[in-house]
Amino acid sequence: MTGVQMQTVGEDEGDQRLDRWLKKRFPALTQPMIEKMCRTGQIRVDSARAKASDRVTAGQTVRVPPPFEGLFEQAQAYVGRFFAERLDCPEQARIEIFGQRYMLVRARSMSVEFFEM
Repeated sequence: MTGVQMQTVGEDEGDQRLDRWLKKRFPALTQPMIEKMCRTGQIRVDSARAKASDRVTAGQTVRVPPPFEGLFEQAQAYVGRFFAERLDCPEQARIEIFGQRYMLVRARSMSVEFFEM
């Protein structure tokens, strides 16, 4: 696996849970991501599988998988495309997203003419 990082636990970082240590070092990681990477053996402490609840001590080496930059770039591109292809038509009370048309309806103020469009 390319891009694997080996991080050493510092003297001031010892005696804390692995998941909290990872969140401090890699703020983009969420708890479910950390749990899954521990379950699948992607995160290891001193070459051994570790659980998120394991405690790390100063001097231990933590193996961390490659960063998730590609995943975040894909998500950012998708969200950007979502808003770029969104068409708002307030005069016709509709929104179009990816060719799908959504009608904005406010029940109390609807008139019969609205449905005859």
